[in-house]
Amino acid sequence: MNHQMHILLIEDDPLDVELIRKSLDKARWHYTLNWVRSAEKMRKSLTREAADVVLTDYSVPGYDVREELEWLSAHFPDLPVIVVTGTIDEGTAATCLNNGAWDYVLKSNLNRLLPAITQALSRRDEKRKQIGLEVRFRKKAEEHRLLLDHIDLHVWFQSSPHRLETVNRAFAGFWGKSKEELEGASLEALGRHEGVQELANGALETVKSGHDYEKDIWLTGQENRSRLFRVKWTPVHPGTAGEDYLICTARDITESREQQLALERSEEKYRRIFENTGTATLSFFDDMIIRMCNQNVEQLTGYKREELIGKMKWDVFIHPDDLPMMLKYHRERTLGRGAPASYEFRLLHRDGSVKHIFMQVAVDPETRERIVSLADITPIKEYQKQLLNQEAELKAMLEYSPIAHIYEDFSGSKIMLDELAGKGLTDFREYFGKHPDKKLECRKKVKIMNLNRAFLELFGLQNREELENRYLEIVTPESISMFMEGLILLYEGSHYFEKQTRYKRTDGSEVFAKTQWLTISGHERDLDLVAVTIHDMTAQILAAEQEKEYQMNLKFLSDTALDVLEIDTEDDLYRHAAGNIHSLLGDCIVLVSSYDAKENHLVLRSCEGLDDPGVLEPFCTGGGAGETRLPVVEPYLQDMKTGRLIKLDQGISDLTMKQIGRKEADELMDKLNIEEVYGMGFVWGGSLYGCATILPHRGNRKFRPEILEALVKQISIALQRVIAQKQIKTLSEAVSHSPVSVLITDPGGKIEYVNPRFCQLTGYSYDEVIGKNPSILKSGEHPQEFYADLWNTILSGKEWRGEFLNRKKNGEFFWELASISSVRNKKGEITHFVSVKEDITERKMMEEELRSAKEKAEESDQLKTAFLANLSHEIRTPMNAISGFSELISNFDIEDKARKEYTSIIKNNVNLLSALIDDIIDFSKLESGIMSIDSVECDVTSIMNELKTSYQHEIKKLDKPVELIVHDMSCMKKGLYTDPLRFRQILSNLIGNAIKFTDEGSIQIGCLPEEKGMITFYVKDTGIGINEDKFNLIFERFRQADGSTTRKYGGTGLGLAISRGLVEVMGGRIWLESAPGQGSTFYFSLPYESARDVQAAGGRKVPVTEVPDWSNYTFLVAEDNESNFLVLKAGLRDTRATILWVKTGQDAIDLCRDNEDISLVLMDVQLPDMDGLEATRAIKSAHPGMPVIAQTAYTMPEDMERIRNAGCDDHISKPIQFRLLIRKIEKFLAKFA
Repeated sequence: MNHQMHILLIEDDPLDVELIRKSLDKARWHYTLNWVRSAEKMRKSLTREAADVVLTDYSVPGYDVREELEWLSAHFPDLPVIVVTGTIDEGTAATCLNNGAWDYVLKSNLNRLLPAITQALSRRDEKRKQIGLEVRFRKKAEEHRLLLDHIDLHVWFQSSPHRLETVNRAFAGFWGKSKEELEGASLEALGRHEGVQELANGALETVKSGHDYEKDIWLTGQENRSRLFRVKWTPVHPGTAGEDYLICTARDITESREQQLALERSEEKYRRIFENTGTATLSFFDDMIIRMCNQNVEQLTGYKREELIGKMKWDVFIHPDDLPMMLKYHRERTLGRGAPASYEFRLLHRDGSVKHIFMQVAVDPETRERIVSLADITPIKEYQKQLLNQEAELKAMLEYSPIAHIYEDFSGSKIMLDELAGKGLTDFREYFGKHPDKKLECRKKVKIMNLNRAFLELFGLQNREELENRYLEIVTPESISMFMEGLILLYEGSHYFEKQTRYKRTDGSEVFAKTQWLTISGHERDLDLVAVTIHDMTAQILAAEQEKEYQMNLKFLSDTALDVLEIDTEDDLYRHAAGNIHSLLGDCIVLVSSYDAKENHLVLRSCEGLDDPGVLEPFCTGGGAGETRLPVVEPYLQDMKTGRLIKLDQGISDLTMKQIGRKEADELMDKLNIEEVYGMGFVWGGSLYGCATILPHRGNRKFRPEILEALVKQISIALQRVIAQKQIKTLSEAVSHSPVSVLITDPGGKIEYVNPRFCQLTGYSYDEVIGKNPSILKSGEHPQEFYADLWNTILSGKEWRGEFLNRKKNGEFFWELASISSVRNKKGEITHFVSVKEDITERKMMEEELRSAKEKAEESDQLKTAFLANLSHEIRTPMNAISGFSELISNFDIEDKARKEYTSIIKNNVNLLSALIDDIIDFSKLESGIMSIDSVECDVTSIMNELKTSYQHEIKKLDKPVELIVHDMSCMKKGLYTDPLRFRQILSNLIGNAIKFTDEGSIQIGCLPEEKGMITFYVKDTGIGINEDKFNLIFERFRQADGSTTRKYGGTGLGLAISRGLVEVMGGRIWLESAPGQGSTFYFSLPYESARDVQAAGGRKVPVTEVPDWSNYTFLVAEDNESNFLVLKAGLRDTRATILWVKTGQDAIDLCRDNEDISLVLMDVQLPDMDGLEATRAIKSAHPGMPVIAQTAYTMPEDMERIRNAGCDDHISKPIQFRLLIRKIEKFLAKFA
């Protein structure tokens, strides 16, 4: 199917729409699918744009399919309509077909859809051909009828010897009857005269003989006037096209038989001719009094002949406005001056109606008698008026259409092709490819015929004359090539051409457009009228580019989140921040500063995008050596502390605290090519660490505030971490150099650490005391109860304070004022005891500061390290599949089946990664307080049912025996005014968690009755349950009830934290009821308001590295994930190496021992039975020369250290880059060859 097919689909289920779309995609048709959900939208769509085929569901809410089928059949009889339904019985199917459906297809058998559409389109084409034939037949029939009615010969058709079928006006007029009275009547309707019987006998004789038959018969017509006619019957045998019939003609020959009565018979003949001309005919002399008129004059004027003949002048029925012209022509004709022989005028009927008449006048040169024939052309005039109205409407539609239209004459270009063809040229494409200058020459031969206003507006033109003068300004080499391509196709016989191309406006900007050509009917041979339609696609294409840029920014954020983890100094982090912000925003100036809270000023730490640093001098207020300070005033400081992006209204003038005036500031902004200034603080936990100042250059289209805010938030978190680590290091050094002694033991009392002051004071060296008990210092002066009280105090978690009399190594006694406390982990278990001995005032301050800072740093570092490590794994695992299979699809020749499989894997992993990034962005918005809620009236029941349908598919895919139940929403007495997107997100998180932690049973969703203006929703499952002491923990960021669930069930621990944040932002709260093994019920409440309540209250491909031939090598892949193994296997396929696969570490050890052909091992770090690094140690122990490359999703420094210590020769990070992997393998194969 070469042309674009338009399909209209009436369906209420989005999932069924997607299934139908996939079925249509199999045909590889060029089609558009217009999806509507109601009869009203269907009818509007059909009146707006023609469809090639209509697909309709049988059961759509508010949609009577039988009524709509009848409507479609009445208004679009040649439009194929196919019913696509889930279930349908034979009776219903028959009803649909009777009401106008062309076919029906069951949704369970969509394989029939494409054949059904193909067959329906074929039937449509045949039907249109039949309609065309019928129209041409009716036209020919009408032409024959008019011809018959305007000849004097009497003609009639008989279907049998006694029945008339069709008669002409002359025949009917002879009998004094109308055609309508005679057609379909028997011969007896002509009377019971002998002549009528002879007509019947002649017909019988013709039928009997089967040959023509001719006979002279006297016939007595109206007023008993008899005429002698020569009647001829001719039989017609159409065969299978229809039944036999007779063509009968009668020619009046009375005069030839009555020569003796020449005058009388001449009069009679004249009168009969006069009566049976088929038109209104009258005669008069110079006095204009009507001398004779026929019956048609009576019908035309409303006057009886008795009233007209000899009594009235013919001007009695002429319209007053036309009477002067008619009298003028009469006088000229009387005087022999040659008045027109035919013309038009308006006739006044006796009843006052007006008719348009075509008049023909003949003058007898001897008697000066005028014979006038009057033909009623009123219907023709009405038709001409309709055509003029339609032409005006079409012209108005063209002129005011929002789509650009232009009609052009290509005949000059066609003549050029004719001339080339006459010279023997056969391949126009090759010719114009070699002579590009001839393309423009050919294009210049096109003439503009007509165009509309939208065309001029699209290209920035004022009128047609400007277009003709500047036409070459709007064309591009690309559009000229498109013109030649289309012209050649039209020249070769095509009538339609369509292609997307690029033009230019007169202001130089680009226009991306879809251009359609259609040769107007009747102009196909000369191509002298071609309709050109130009659809402006610029907005859509730019939107697609912006979406692509947005996705790239999201990936940029994901990559940056991992990069900042490796930075451990403030200076590096500030430089990293300036570089990344500049990379993200592109054409701009970025100033990154730290904030000195004591001095209340900013210190410039890094700058990007500024070629001349000297322009910063107006910004600065001085500072120490090598330090550039920026001033800060209170309003700007408060704005920065919000952590949100702010715009400085006065630009650089505001930035310099108005140290330079507005005029100078504007001049500087012009010099720097900027027009706006933005700032945003690095804020975390209410603390301001610094700020980023952004000065975008004019025309910067990459400035995306939401992406910038997310990036700055990442940097803020990283700054807090680096500063916290710096504080911990400072405290550690303080302890080491403290003038008081510090001692740390394990829970059993064994010394793990002492500071230099301890050694200096006691005389013991560091190595002498490590692993010993503090009792080595006992003086023997304190009773056993003293130590029992000490142990009871510290074991209970309390701090013990008191004085010791201790003994040094040399036996010397000394007193210490000691403070001993325990250190506990997240589970509440004691991990260490810390003893600080010093002057009571200084010691207490140091102890509190050390413990507070230590616990906070440890917990923060553990949480973030665990979260970021898990986040790294969650990101790199799908990224490995995406990157690997994408590289395979783009860089290697693969079969269609494999390509579809790889594409499916990529799609699933993209969805995983997209959901993860969405969670991170939502969490960032909640943390920074910039989450916006857009409340509208929403349908809670529809949202829950949609979620039910979606997650039922997920449960089925997981193959879990779990039933998902949505309870009746009868508790909802009115609509809910809230943010439907965030409401759906909360429910989705809760349902997703329920599915994740429920292996069998049910998941129930519902609501509770309104209470105190709040409505409560719940998600109840029969899953593993949660301990009560973890109820608050699971709503904290990065937390799960059990740390092991992260690896068992996956996830980042952000879902419930995001849900709680959303519920609270929406004005509600969230809580749960649960017990281990008994399932969980999560509740969340929201303000129960309706809209009324609220209102009342007020790419280019990367070339593939040359693939080596490793057909003599065998590689072992240890990988428990089949998708990852398939990526590796496919990526190394063209090297022709033999690839072996094991899923466990022990299998890898065994295979390396048993197979001497193995040349190299690719080892996954995480394996189910044993650590991949443990398996590497075993392999290296038995085969020291065996190269082992670790493959891992973790890239933390400590992870790399563990990989090297295990004996791995190298590592490669997921997602795997195969060119890098091939280079690494080549290196080791050469090294160990």
